[in-house]
Amino acid sequence: MAQIADLVAVVAFHVRLWRDTYSAMAPKEAIDALDEARRRPTWQAALTPAPKSKRHR
Repeated sequence: MAQIADLVAVVAFHVRLWRDTYSAMAPKEAIDALDEARRRPTWQAALTPAPKSKRHR
């Protein structure tokens, strides 16, 4: 499973895969708009572990 330390690689892979997959179907503007800087916050949030609960057992 990917972790926050994998952020740069995951973002680069996501953008490359999306561009390779959809470049023939999506408008050029959509392809050009997708970049690593725009995808990074979403992936950072997804890969950041949730805070541990402070409840006692």
